[in-house]
Amino acid sequence: MKTETVAGQPSWRIENDTVSASVTHLGGMIAPVEFRSDPARPVSPYYVSPWQGETPPPEEPVLAPLRGDFFCLPFGAESTVNGRRYVTHGDTATRQWELVEDESGKTGETTTLTVRMRSAAPAGEVIKRISLRNGDPVVYNAHELTGFGVRAPLGHHATLAADPDAPLKITTSPIRFGMTAPGPEEPYGGGEYSALLPASEFSSLESVPTRWKNIPDTDCSIFPAREGFVDIMAVFQRHPESGEPTWVAAVSRNARFLWFSLKDPTVLPTTVLWMENLGRHQPPWNGRNRCIGLEDVCGYFAQGLAESVETNALSERGIPTVIELTPDRKREIRYIQGAAPIPEGFGSVASATFKDDRVVFSSPEGATVDVPVRWSYLFGEDPT
Repeated sequence: MKTETVAGQPSWRIENDTVSASVTHLGGMIAPVEFRSDPARPVSPYYVSPWQGETPPPEEPVLAPLRGDFFCLPFGAESTVNGRRYVTHGDTATRQWELVEDESGKTGETTTLTVRMRSAAPAGEVIKRISLRNGDPVVYNAHELTGFGVRAPLGHHATLAADPDAPLKITTSPIRFGMTAPGPEEPYGGGEYSALLPASEFSSLESVPTRWKNIPDTDCSIFPAREGFVDIMAVFQRHPESGEPTWVAAVSRNARFLWFSLKDPTVLPTTVLWMENLGRHQPPWNGRNRCIGLEDVCGYFAQGLAESVETNALSERGIPTVIELTPDRKREIRYIQGAAPIPEGFGSVASATFKDDRVVFSSPEGATVDVPVRWSYLFGEDPT
């Protein structure tokens, strides 16, 4: 596995015929990623923060390498529980990873990067395996957790770049309901402006309550939108009776691509949307960031460990906000992300049909994008 400096961070490079990805040593963050199922139309959807290489580096550790997708344990804001401090998004997103050379390389059709780290808070070992399979425009991602004795929120923090000239249309598999994050009564605080009404329930991303009496709701399925604001909300997908994955999709009609994630909703029941549109003015944000987090997690919004382990507005509705990790049981969290070009006129994903080693995404107009992906990987099968 080659090491190179990418956007200011030493990174491992993993690639095959359809995907090329950089993974930072610090935080294990994946980006840039180029999906090239059609070499003439490569797709590079992930966000890389603009302060890479600037001095001084950000004070908050997770912001130093901030980019793409990364695994968080615990997921969410900094917390102190029983006298122990848990940094924002955890050691897994803020400390150095170490290459496992004898488990990295190519086996048959699959290329794998394996790295590990010892987490201090909470204490345990994490092994990250990122696999690419020839012909599949996807990243297969697994985190093996051993030695932990904690109840904690965890999950993935996938973050896409946002372009006003190529807006994203966000859709998901059917949801039970959605809710905006809890927050202060005032729309401004700590250098940030927010537009959505805190702790408010909704049934569709296309109609979410705002703070403004003259604009009672807003369409959060299109991004970027609401320039000058940053907001967090979440949706909770229904569990398919067939035992198939749930999905999140972002389509750019203008840039002609589809990004998607697939997950097991019994493990990661929540998708947190972090909508950052020039709404943060404290360093290092400085009012210059446009990105959207489509974060598949088990947690209480992005509130952190302390509020996720307590009874809260989601756990009262039957939505788990922590996963119990025990020292005597190894736990593996699997996840899939991918991207592909779309045909002319494909504007959004209305449904996804799961077939043998494929997913067919359909638009409301009936156009389709057929993506090779071994989605059974989410439920324990080998990507090879």
